[in-house]
This record gives sequence, structure tokens and C-alpha cells, in this order.
Amino acid sequence: MTRLSDPSISSLPIVGKVLIYIFDPDLTKYLTFTQPDHPDAGRQIPAGTIEEGETPPQAALRELAEETGWGRNSQLVHFADTVYDMSAHKPEMHLRSWFFAVAEHGDFPAESWSHREFRAGLPGLVAEFSWTDVSSREQLMAGHSDLLHAAVNLARS
Repeated sequence: MTRLSDPSISSLPIVGKVLIYIFDPDLTKYLTFTQPDHPDAGRQIPAGTIEEGETPPQAALRELAEETGWGRNSQLVHFADTVYDMSAHKPEMHLRSWFFAVAEHGDFPAESWSHREFRAGLPGLVAEFSWTDVSSREQLMAGHSDLLHAAVNLARS
């Protein structure tokens, strides 16, 4: 639980973030990745910073394209906003906008694959993608698995 009344936390800068669950068409798996060059980053879902002038939905679509190469204008569903204390990793708070989408057959490979993220002026990060079973008890980095079951339930309804 975030304690915003704690002066050491409430004085931290707030950074807007988007996090996106991508489910397979059967809603039994979701897209996760690791970074071979940064194993300490752990397993995570597509996510990123909301840039100045962007809305959360715009940032989510941009991050999906950058991180996964998914160019289809996906139907993202915004389902929650939360605050996350990142001070254990870096001195900031995250205002997180959570999204999900359901991939169609053929949008992504069936097993695992690599993708190099490209951003203007920055070296590309390599991500190793795979499908993770929604019933897996594996905890993703920095709270990325916190709303998984809520997103699955909403996607199924």
C-alpha cells in the first residue's frame, strides 16, 4: 500500500506510466518479456513513460509499437489508474494507467521471439518475448503483475 502521507514518499517526483497486458485470443496467456542485457530488470509486461503532450492511450499505443513491434491499431481498454512507490528502486512515484488488449491469431508468434526496441537517438534494447500462463504464480518486476487477474476477468466479460 502506498503511504502518501509519509514525507519521504510524498516529496518524490510523480512520473506518468502506462502498463499493458496483451492476452492471447483464448485469454489463457499474456505477453511478457525479459531483457538479456539487463537480467536485473526481471520479467515484465510492455510499459513505459507518458511523454509530454501525450494522453495515456496515446502513450500505450506508442509503447506497444516501440517495445513489441505491434503496429496494428489495437483496441486497448483502459481499466485502472494506480499509484506505485518506486523508491525501493529509484526516487520516484508512478502514476500508472493500466490497459489491456486481446491479440488476434497471427499478431504475434505462437511461442517466443526477440524484438529490438527502437527510439530516436537511443540504442535499441533487445527484449525476449514469450507467453506466460495467466494462472502462473510468477511475480513480475515492480508490481507489473498486480492487476493481472482484474484485467483477465474484465477481458473475459
